[in-house]
Amino acid sequence: ALAALGGGTLLVPAGTYLISTQVNLRSKVRVQGVGYPTLRMGAGVRIFLGDGIADASVEGFAVDGNSQTGGGFLRLVNTTGCRVSDNRLTGVPSTDNGSIVIFGTASERNEVSGNIVANSVGNAIGVIGSGCRRNLVDNNRINVCGGFGVFVAGRSQRNTITRNRTTANGIELIGVAVGSDHNIISGNHA
Repeated sequence: ALAALGGGTLLVPAGTYLISTQVNLRSKVRVQGVGYPTLRMGAGVRIFLGDGIADASVEGFAVDGNSQTGGGFLRLVNTTGCRVSDNRLTGVPSTDNGSIVIFGTASERNEVSGNIVANSVGNAIGVIGSGCRRNLVDNNRINVCGGFGVFVAGRSQRNTITRNRTTANGIELIGVAVGSDHNIISGNHA
């Protein structure tokens, strides 16, 4: 309904919600948790998907992986100007190269910032695809994850990865695959 009106903010009140089907994000719609509502993952569900959208955001949620082995929190595919910030993820699987993923051949100027990702099986945050350019991954806290804290791959270029921190991570803070170049990586700490 908000997308049909040209955008707006959907406020989600405090509480616990079992998410059993994927929520498709829309351009210019902000999904904002109030008081960190808890989203519990259903079997194999990716909670949010933004595909071909612009200027959307997901902010202020606590996410419980609910012992799931598939799915993930959020995937942005060929998006522009989207923001994922101030979320707290615990035990969220990363079947798409990250619990939070920016992906595609035309994903630009997106921001992943101020999130806490803990106890993820694989990578916490992924920036993956030949068109992933000029995205910002900043000031995220990554604790006890099985893969990379931030994984940059698939010829992703000109992204800024800065001020992220890891504690007791499985591999390394940042992994950069061959062909991903001209990225700015600075001020990160393991």
